[in-house]
Amino acid sequence: MSIWIMHLTKSNKMMMSRRKIVIIGGFLLIIVILIALLQVFKPAQNLHKVKPDYTLTSSQLFADFSENESQANAKYVGKILLVKGEIKEVIHANDEKVILLKTEDIFSGISCRLTGSEFLKAELLNKNQSIAVKGQCSGKLIDVVLNNCVIINY
Repeated sequence: MSIWIMHLTKSNKMMMSRRKIVIIGGFLLIIVILIALLQVFKPAQNLHKVKPDYTLTSSQLFADFSENESQANAKYVGKILLVKGEIKEVIHANDEKVILLKTEDIFSGISCRLTGSEFLKAELLNKNQSIAVKGQCSGKLIDVVLNNCVIINY
């Protein structure tokens, strides 16, 4: 009988330690998921108050990416850029407003995706107008892309 009780005690201890491991593992998993969600859904910072890492023209930025894309990615991606240029087009689509700045390439440009607070300003913009836009560079697809853009002057 005492052997049976000792066996039950050891078995209970093993189950308790397994249960603790599962609970701690679940808790850690929840923390990791919460951190990931906070990173994905964190609000965009107000770039009006942020000092740009680089100030350049739309032609200079596009030329840097055209000449050496990997070097330009290392230099500009994730950085805040103040880009000056001439408006090629203002695009209004699907609750999004994008200013496309001219470059030397007639098929490509600098695509500046505006934040919601800048939508009203975008309505006042015209083709061929000079403008300065501040945004966070995310690299080049067909156009060089700036996200969370704010209009500095128009």
